[in-house]
Amino acid sequence: MTPRPRWFPAVLGGTLLLAASSCSKDEQQAKPSTTAPSTEITSEQKKGEPLSLLFALQQQDIAADGSRVLQVHGTYKGAEVGLVVALGADWESVAPDPKSKFAFHTGKVEYRTAGEPSNVLLRAIDELYGTGLAPAAMRASVKFAATSLQGDPDDLAKGELRLKLSLESSGPAQEAELYTNSDLTRHQLRITEKDQSYRKAIVKALAKE
Repeated sequence: MTPRPRWFPAVLGGTLLLAASSCSKDEQQAKPSTTAPSTEITSEQKKGEPLSLLFALQQQDIAADGSRVLQVHGTYKGAEVGLVVALGADWESVAPDPKSKFAFHTGKVEYRTAGEPSNVLLRAIDELYGTGLAPAAMRASVKFAATSLQGDPDDLAKGELRLKLSLESSGPAQEAELYTNSDLTRHQLRITEKDQSYRKAIVKALAKE
């Protein structure tokens, strides 16, 4: 047997250590991140389509009353924006066709301020909508009546949830609708306008008096 040089064990040990380190890095890269990256909220806006704002869904909590609280964040022209979206605890299922597996769910959704990021978001919406209302800050909360168009509000793990939100108001002048879609698997929440005629009513409803 050919004698091994004295440096052989050291080189072999270093090679094995390097290989182990490489495997460890590969495993870390293969492991999906649990933290949603921040995003420019207009990054997926397409010309000629209704205004759609995309947020990173960073945290989901279950409140004491059973409601689901979603914290979403993003950026607009480099500034941090954010919002809290609370899905009510009580949802009623309505099956329009007994033979169909699909059922509408009706309930409540609340937009809540996340502080200064929400104030910046509201001003961004005012700018994007072209409403020129110059709101100073977002109010503490705004409540909507919600109807699901896809998914189950009681089980977000089933897949994407698409909701149509209707502003609860006292008169026709303040009526407004918009869409709010959440996807836990993609860590995303999207707010899309339904009709441009609702723009002023939405900004007024969100603005602090």
